[in-house]
Order: sequence, then C-alpha cells, then structure tokens
Amino acid sequence: RHEGYDTAQGGMAVREFADYDQIAGYAAEAMTWAVENEIINGMGGGKLAPKDTATRAQFATVLMRFLDKN
Repeated sequence: RHEGYDTAQGGMAVREFADYDQIAGYAAEAMTWAVENEIINGMGGGKLAPKDTATRAQFATVLMRFLDKN
C-alpha cells in the first residue's frame, strides 16, 4: 500500500502490449499497476505508446478512471 492505495501487482498484463519494452525503467512499476487496475487500457492495436504524449482527453480519462477506483 502506498498513500492508501493498494499497489500490489499480480499479473503480467502490461507485457501483453507489443511496446511494453519501451516503458522507462522508472515508470515500469507505475505503468504495470495502472494497466492491471484498468486505469490505462492502451492505444489500440496492442500498444501502450509509452513514449508518446497524452492528449488532454486521454489524461482526463486516466484521471477519471483513477478517481473512480476510490
């Protein structure tokens, strides 16, 4: 647990994305958590696009999913 959130990781769902190996080392744990908790679902086509920038709408969606988990 961190800051009251369950941060346990149980699966390898993030590895199902074709570009998971492009996730920076410092972000790997957080991205894995976000994917496993359905906060980030990818960009379609089996990709996460971890090096791309997010649009305002994409970020708003991620934020809303995060807030809905609480």
